[in-house]
Amino acid sequence: GITGTDGKTTTSILTHEALLAAGARAGAMTSLDFRCLDQIEGNPTYRTTLEAPEIQRQMRRLADAGVETAVLETTSHGIALGRVAGVAYDVAAYTNLTHEHLDFHGSLEEYRRVKLRLAAMAAAAPRRPGVPKAVVFNADDPAWAPLADAAVDVLVTYGLEGAAGVPAVGGPRRGGPAAHILAVDLRPRIGGIDFAAQVGDQRLPVSLPLTGRFNVRNALCALAVCHALGLPLDRAAAGLRAPRGLRGRMQVIDRGQPFAVVVDYAHTPDGLEQVLGELRPLTPGRLLAIFGAPGDRDATKRPLMGDVVGRLADEFWITTDDPRQESVADISAAIAAGAVAAGRAEGADFRRVPDRREAIRAVLRRAAPGDTVLLAGKGAEDRMLIGAEALPWDEAAEAAAALVELGW
Repeated sequence: GITGTDGKTTTSILTHEALLAAGARAGAMTSLDFRCLDQIEGNPTYRTTLEAPEIQRQMRRLADAGVETAVLETTSHGIALGRVAGVAYDVAAYTNLTHEHLDFHGSLEEYRRVKLRLAAMAAAAPRRPGVPKAVVFNADDPAWAPLADAAVDVLVTYGLEGAAGVPAVGGPRRGGPAAHILAVDLRPRIGGIDFAAQVGDQRLPVSLPLTGRFNVRNALCALAVCHALGLPLDRAAAGLRAPRGLRGRMQVIDRGQPFAVVVDYAHTPDGLEQVLGELRPLTPGRLLAIFGAPGDRDATKRPLMGDVVGRLADEFWITTDDPRQESVADISAAIAAGAVAAGRAEGADFRRVPDRREAIRAVLRRAAPGDTVLLAGKGAEDRMLIGAEALPWDEAAEAAAALVELGW
């Protein structure tokens, strides 16, 4: 099980790719797709963690195909609502914890408490011969400190060199000054990042076609899961070089234009802060962005999103992102209030453009050589939820089409 606020889908896909490369017969269920060994098909449900009967139906399909290790992207909703109650977890893996879903959980502490239940579920689930009960977690996130006392066979932590983390553990031992799997020698670029995964005395080169230190952590989590299962890490690391199906996650759209265009799913305050923070030092020019916030979801994060983008982007456009039954104008006003509180002026630093297609074209018309344009929020989602309608949407295709219209 892969849980956390950000990075669950990317980590689940990277884990599946690493498992296959390391020789495991693996499958996966993610918000993007369903995977059975080398076969990949889209997830048409628009839901990350399916209802319990659907999860079991997919598991039966995987087992019948000879899959021995299944990766399940596991949300807090899935845990709280009992969708995964019938899943016998062996490994509970954690990415991070940030501000999200407070409309459902009520508080960040309750949200964390629900996430922590995954480790207890793994510890209590029936055992399979030769398969350890394991917990894997991000040592750079203090929210997961209680996991160091999880009642499992194996604890593996991961983190970045120089990051402030909690005391980490690796294998069956407890205590230690740093993460058991540590990323060192990071060399980022737009379109990818190279680093080394330090595991004891072993140093594994990793070339990841995804930008950002947060994606390094996602890759480390995948390696840590393989390590917990006793799989060869050199082969697992090789599987991260060209992961299949990672659309809309720091996806670069290149039509030969002299500025960078990046499509990403970042849709929380922390997610936006991480993505913009990673793109800033890689951008010689200005950092431009479009984004919105979903309707009928946690409204408290909207001004926080406006504050983050207001602080980190040079110019930005607030637009539509799955408003559902809410008014786009009301959602955008709440975001704009956060931007204004951050000292930004509407009309000069940012604009509200409800039509997302027009917002994409507006930001691309504004881009100059050396700039970076971030299209945030939709990622690989294939529909836009407006009122009762689910309208077809493809963010990467819209960006490419707009670049063609501009002569690229």
